[in-house]
Amino acid sequence: MTNEENLQKKIRSLEKENQELKENIIKAQKLADLGVNSNKKLLKLNVELEEQSEKYRDVFNVPNECIFIHDIDTGVVVDVNKAITSMYG
Repeated sequence: MTNEENLQKKIRSLEKENQELKENIIKAQKLADLGVNSNKKLLKLNVELEEQSEKYRDVFNVPNECIFIHDIDTGVVVDVNKAITSMYG
């Protein structure tokens, strides 16, 4: 094999490696985009969860009536509202 043939072979090999690297970069960028989008979705869900928790706390704590939440299986009180604490201490 001549020097020119060896050089052409090396060029083809480098071009193939270059193409593979470009494809890997594109894949990595897509994965990074997925991660960013997933994080944005998680942040949005956390905000929505916090908003729902605030609504629950308001509904739970605003009434003057006593509210108990029991574990259905054990009967253990797992939560009470502010009316209970002001009434019973």
